[in-house]
Amino acid sequence: MAISTGLTKLDGKLGGGFYNGDFIVVAGRTSMGKTTLLQFLADEISSTVNVLFCSAEMNMDSISDREVARSAGIPTNRVRMGMYDDELYGKIQGAIGAIAEKKIYIYDEIPMTTDKILQSALTMKLRHGLGAVIVDYMGILGDDYGRNSYERVSYISRKIKEMARILDVPVIVAVQLSREVEKRDNKRPRSQTCGIPATSSRTPT
Repeated sequence: MAISTGLTKLDGKLGGGFYNGDFIVVAGRTSMGKTTLLQFLADEISSTVNVLFCSAEMNMDSISDREVARSAGIPTNRVRMGMYDDELYGKIQGAIGAIAEKKIYIYDEIPMTTDKILQSALTMKLRHGLGAVIVDYMGILGDDYGRNSYERVSYISRKIKEMARILDVPVIVAVQLSREVEKRDNKRPRSQTCGIPATSSRTPT
């Protein structure tokens, strides 16, 4: 049974949503909102199943600040600055209450590797149940393998694909697109643009 992404058109493209064992790539250039999209997906998915959100880029406090700000509909810097008036305090308290009810678990250990993510996910699955894993983002993972960046990313993508099969849940991973895409007339993403082998499963373009 598919897990809805919360986006009707995307669900249609994916045949209903995310399926167990899927390896899904969310690819985009720097500062294009990949983390924001992943947090949105985590929110939507957590309405039905437990989600493990793995962030190699931000710590738990930064993720929480962003989530509170997004839920309250205010800029992140307003959350971090403090000195709230009664109206803003009420919005933040309401956002915190809503977030506390969500089934999202954050993993932010550094250095983060595919093996550590798998171990954390297996532990969570045994203790609480697990419905999806989200990783932000592939390029910053600490796996050391290969003679160049392509071999390293190819290795990491294979490990994540195996992880999805072992856990039997969808694994959604953010990937930063190469700047080489700007040199092509057709800028539509391709598997090779992300450094991921074309055999990776269910990588929407």
